[in-house]
Amino acid sequence: MANKKYSDIDLDLTPHPITGDVAYKFDTEAVKRSIRNLVFTGKFDKPFHPEIQSNVRHSLFDNFSFVTSFAIKTEIESIISGYEPRANVLNVTVTQNDDGNSLDVFIEFKVIGVPTIQNMSFPIERIR
Repeated sequence: MANKKYSDIDLDLTPHPITGDVAYKFDTEAVKRSIRNLVFTGKFDKPFHPEIQSNVRHSLFDNFSFVTSFAIKTEIESIISGYEPRANVLNVTVTQNDDGNSLDVFIEFKVIGVPTIQNMSFPIERIR
């Protein structure tokens, strides 16, 4: 199996300690950042590509139920499989966090060319 190397610009725009240029994220960290960005991408966030959108934020205003959880799970799986070719989604879990008035998302996936299973979790909150 070939050893793949993925890279993306670090969107925190932290400078590289030696060169002073914008730092990069590599391999699994680059894919994790891309997945997170896709989940939070709204319609018209990507110029000239309105088809790249996630409706996850719109679902936050619905009453949380099994149907809402399943819709968010399906949306996340769809956006990742459609627009992140470096990752294969294995599992997505969406749970309600009553204390934080948010949803907790747990994603388990494999990066193409990397033998280990990766996971990431983050909250999704209403911003209004």
